[in-house]
Amino acid sequence: MPRAARLALHACLVVVLGLVGYFLGRSGPWGFAGFLLIIGAVVVAAIVGASKRAKSEQPDRG
Repeated sequence: MPRAARLALHACLVVVLGLVGYFLGRSGPWGFAGFLLIIGAVVVAAIVGASKRAKSEQPDRG
């Protein structure tokens, strides 16, 4: 999958999950917090995945 398509997919996923979290928690004070927590979790997962991918692509120095 091309890099641009993957980034677009991740952006859509972040927005959809954020909206789901917002609407699930909309009745109380946790609506916006749920939105931020879900977006934060997705961003952290993306960063961890990218760092693992970068480490696995490095040639071994042995």
